[in-house]
Amino acid sequence: MRTIRINFEYGTKAGGLTRWQRAWNNRLANRLMKRCKEAGLQQVIFFNVEAGYLNGQAIQWGISEIPSPRKPQCLEITDTADNISTFLKTAKQLLENTRIIAVEKQAIIELSNL
Repeated sequence: MRTIRINFEYGTKAGGLTRWQRAWNNRLANRLMKRCKEAGLQQVIFFNVEAGYLNGQAIQWGISEIPSPRKPQCLEITDTADNISTFLKTAKQLLENTRIIAVEKQAIIELSNL
């Protein structure tokens, strides 16, 4: 099993859309989730980050009703390395303005007994 995290800004638009899609349903997060489901990936989790920053920018706080377009978001995908690699190749156009990080060598440690 492999896990990757796709990081992008809240205001990131999906690429390669029709005119109507660009007008009404252009959010990158929505498009990626749908593509993951269509690809049959085992697990996908979308994190709507409360506060944080990407690429050394200023910290974006989640204190406004209207989120900053620079506020970070994260989509985490878990599946086999082959399935993830295939997905990344097919979704290459969507992923142009993202940063993809592979999460490897994780250890699960239960902390409830401390």
